[in-house]
Amino acid sequence: MKAGHRGFPASRPLRHAAVAAALGLGWFWNVPAPVAPAASAQPEVPTPAAREAGIRRDATVLASRILKWHGEDLRVDEGRLDRLAREIGTVLRLVRERHPATAEIAARPLPATLSLRIEGDLRDDIAERWSGSGAGAEVPAGHVFPTGHAAFDDLRARLGLLTAGFWPATGDLELRFAARANLRVAVAAYSAVAGVAHVKPYWHRFEGSDITMGNFDGSWHVVMRKAWDDCPRGCINRETHFFAVKGGRVERIDEKLFLEAAMGASDGKGQRE
Repeated sequence: MKAGHRGFPASRPLRHAAVAAALGLGWFWNVPAPVAPAASAQPEVPTPAAREAGIRRDATVLASRILKWHGEDLRVDEGRLDRLAREIGTVLRLVRERHPATAEIAARPLPATLSLRIEGDLRDDIAERWSGSGAGAEVPAGHVFPTGHAAFDDLRARLGLLTAGFWPATGDLELRFAARANLRVAVAAYSAVAGVAHVKPYWHRFEGSDITMGNFDGSWHVVMRKAWDDCPRGCINRETHFFAVKGGRVERIDEKLFLEAAMGASDGKGQRE
């Protein structure tokens, strides 16, 4: 294990996946337990305007993440997104007022990505259009689509497909959509399309700084992870903060309490939008 990394042993991948699914996050874990912040450089103090702009941005990113897994429409409803972002913004504001060092930790926008295994005529037609592009190359949607398969092309248009990657030898197709795509509904919709043998969300795994949060039984639980030093190779140092926020009160909690709340949500016992 690299210097500065403390946290979950590698023997807990199933628990990580369950918590990640509860939060709609993919592989956020890799979340380590808190480490001493002494090794971290002193952050610059943002202006009030910059601080508020950062809260609004992070709240929108986090609300979009949560709503990607809720609702019955292919696209996240903008009204619901705005309402949830305002609530999340209030939570972030409380945390950052009481713990100013967390202001430098930002939520990372995650693309809405699906991995498909396609077969038959659909695979053949996409392979023909893919001619000249390398296997797995990320290309603009217009380079390959429309395919001529009406149901497939309709979903592409409605979800706002941005880029695609295709592996002709295996029929694996990776589709990256606009941020407002509802992945839960998209998985069900693509599963019903002729020629799609299998579809699942693509979990983006990364090592850098990020925020995640979920509302369990009326209490917002927040994880803020700061990571630094050689992050393209995995980040040498990390520190992670866990909070519970309810009724204007912010409480720093430990990893165990957070996991208990999140695991209860993964069992269907408390997570709400």
